[in-house]
Amino acid sequence: MTGLDLTKTCDRGFVCYGGAYRPEPTDQTTGDICPAGAYCTATTGLNYCPAGQIGIFQGAFESSACKACEKGFYCFGGSTGAVTCPAGYFCPEGSSMYD
Repeated sequence: MTGLDLTKTCDRGFVCYGGAYRPEPTDQTTGDICPAGAYCTATTGLNYCPAGQIGIFQGAFESSACKACEKGFYCFGGSTGAVTCPAGYFCPEGSSMYD
């Protein structure tokens, strides 16, 4: 039996690393549930949330799972948590850095 070869062959909400036999692997060797800070589609595979956004739950399968970083915080790409804006700086909603 030949395994799945491409990351694009997994079901949405999962990511395949190669050699997976099922489209929803969870063995952490051939694939797993989509990690927090990302979303995984059936056509594009693993996609990290962009800078300025945060993804807080596993198994996300569309970009709408990534939410704008709250005012007063900033978020790096692929973030699962926000960083408090330093004193004296301004971080509007969706900040990826502070000004």
